[in-house]
This record gives sequence, C-alpha cells and structure tokens, in this order.
Amino acid sequence: AKLNEQTLIANQQKQALTLNQQALQLAQKQKDLDRLGYLKTQSELQNEQKLQASILQKNKIQAKLDNEVNGKQIAKQQQQISSDRTFKNLLLLAIALAVLVAGLFFYNFKKTAKLNKIIGVQKTELENLGQVKDKIFSIVSHDMRAPVNSLMSFINILDAGEIPQQKLAVYSQNLKQNLTYTSALMNNLLHWAASQMQGFKPYPELIIVKNIVVDVVNTLQHHSTAKNVSVQIDVDNDVSIVTDKNMLAAILRNLISNAIKFSYKNGEVLVKCKQQNANVLVQVIDAGTGVSAEQLAQLNQQNAYAADSKRGTENEKGTGLGLMLCKTFCQQMGGKLSVENNETSGTTTSILLPA
Repeated sequence: AKLNEQTLIANQQKQALTLNQQALQLAQKQKDLDRLGYLKTQSELQNEQKLQASILQKNKIQAKLDNEVNGKQIAKQQQQISSDRTFKNLLLLAIALAVLVAGLFFYNFKKTAKLNKIIGVQKTELENLGQVKDKIFSIVSHDMRAPVNSLMSFINILDAGEIPQQKLAVYSQNLKQNLTYTSALMNNLLHWAASQMQGFKPYPELIIVKNIVVDVVNTLQHHSTAKNVSVQIDVDNDVSIVTDKNMLAAILRNLISNAIKFSYKNGEVLVKCKQQNANVLVQVIDAGTGVSAEQLAQLNQQNAYAADSKRGTENEKGTGLGLMLCKTFCQQMGGKLSVENNETSGTTTSILLPA
C-alpha cells in the first residue's frame, strides 16, 4: 500500500511538473491560466504535505507498535531466560542432592560392610574361643583325670604295702611323667585363662635375655636329661630387652620344652638370640620330627587359638595350648611368633619382640 501511495505521489509530482512546464509555456498567453495553475500547484503541494504528514504519523504509530511488540518479545525472552536459569539451578540442586544421597548411601554401605566384617571377625573369634573352651574342658575332664586317678591308685598300692621295689620304681617313674605333664598343663591353663580375662598384663622391665634362657633351661634339665638331649645356648651376655619377665620365661619354657619333646634321643636343641635394629630375635631350633604343612599353616595363622597336638618322640603327650599361650603373650608384648621347618630336619620357632 505504501509503495502504491509513493508511486501515486510520484506520478502526481510528475504531473505537477508537467503542468508547470505547460504553465511556463503558456505564461505569456494565458496569465489567468498561470494563476489558476499556480493555485492548483499550491493546493496540490499542501495536499502533498498533508499526505507526507499523515504518512509520517502513520510511520510513528507503526514504529511505536513495533517497539511495543519488540518490548513484549524482549520481556518474553527475558522471562524465558529467567525460567531457564531457575530450571538450571533446580536441576543443579537436584543433582547435588542426588550426589549427596548417593554419598550417604555409599558411606552407610561401607560402614555397614565394615561393621559386618568386624562382626564376622568377632563371630570367628567367638567360635574359636568356643572351640578352645571345649578343648580345655576336654583336657580338664580327660587328661587331668588320668594323672589324679594314677596318683590315687599309687597311694592305694602304697597303703596296701606289699609292692616289689622294681614295680615301685616303674610306678613312680610313670607317675612322675604324668604329674610333670599335669603341672605344665595347669600352668599353661592358668596363664592362658588369666590372659583371656585381662588379668595378666605385661609389666615391662629391663632384663638380660641370657639370664632368662639359662633359668628356663635349668628348669627343664630333667626333661632333657631323660632323653639325653643337649640344649645349647648361643646368646650374647649384652643382649637386653624391656619386656615382661614372666611372659618371656613362659614362652621360652614352652618352646624349649616342645623342642625337647620332638627331638630324638641324643639330639640337640639350640637357643639363639640376636639384636635386629629395634627388635630382639629369639630362635629355638631342633633337629626332631618337624611339622606338617597343615600344622605349619595352622600355627602361623595370625588369630590361631589352638593347634592340634601330637605326641613326642618318646610318646610324650601334648595339648596344643603351649603355642597358643606363646602367641597370646607375644601379641600382648607387641611381638610376633612364627614356625618353619628346617631344610634337613626339625623346626625353627622364632619370636620377634621390640627391644
């Protein structure tokens, strides 16, 4: 429509120019016509100005409408941007909450798994303690009853009087062996029970290792002499350790007694000790029967509570509580006990204690 109007105006202007030209050509001839033509031109120019003013007003109105439309579009776009920003923030918040919930779930899962693991370990320990308790009851009910019955029978025989001297010596020897075994068993049971009831705590003091080893070897002299087993001591006089004297003595007594029990007649047991940086290594080495692979795995378990015992080379009895007691005492003193077979024969039992 604007193009048509502009075209119309252009045509009108062209006609006006043509009339002006005609008026100029007829100026001399028709002055009245010139005046009329002038008035006509003036009228047309006024109409044209009015038309231009109308067009300008129309353009202003159109521009105003366009500005309003653009403003509405801008406001709509801003609103959309604000909505998008709000949605983005909500989405980020939802993701953060999801991550937090997942983290809490994972933490609870790990915590539950850790608690289940601890419960499993405690269950295993309780089961092992139950086995040890059953083993102790079995020992008390069976192995301790026999020596007492033997002693009562021997006393009854003595009360009866008439017993040959040769049989008396045999009975006395058998009774001595049974009572020696019972005494060692009672000591181990009492020490182990005290350690499990937390009534046997280590009292560290500075001691010379060789003095403890010599005292223990002397207390086991009758056992080694009966089998003609030589106990050699390879410990320097200056090796010292800060630990519980009674615990260390109980450990050495059990280890040396086991070494003698599993040694052959005329055999040899070696007790070695040396300083290793901040630790002291004590080893009891024998050349006896050795230990099977299954027993080694059982003895070297970190949480072993009891081991299957076997008889010695002279049919000496054992309970399996000795090494269990040694492991318990080593752990209480911050040390470690390990058992391994020698290349030729026998075993090496090692205890590593902090000096």
